[in-house]
Amino acid sequence: MAEPALGAEASMEEAVKAVQDHADGEAVAMVGHEPNLSLLAAHLMTGGAAEAGIELKKGAVVCLGLNGAGETWLRWSVPPKMLRALGSPGR
Repeated sequence: MAEPALGAEASMEEAVKAVQDHADGEAVAMVGHEPNLSLLAAHLMTGGAAEAGIELKKGAVVCLGLNGAGETWLRWSVPPKMLRALGSPGR
């Protein structure tokens, strides 16, 4: 589901709230542009983007685990090159 609060013009606070609104689930997957996707993932995992230093490629998919108690961790990430390979004909 696309969330306007996760758009490029949204503030970090809006983006964090949009993800936290899904905290009753076990995970949330996100696709986005850089550096916004890396900054948001890092912020969610550490409470502040500067501490994590996570680096994702533009067009990557990242899945964060959620436990509903405010803890967030990286479950997996898939770079765009792998996504293209998965979608290529003859696979």
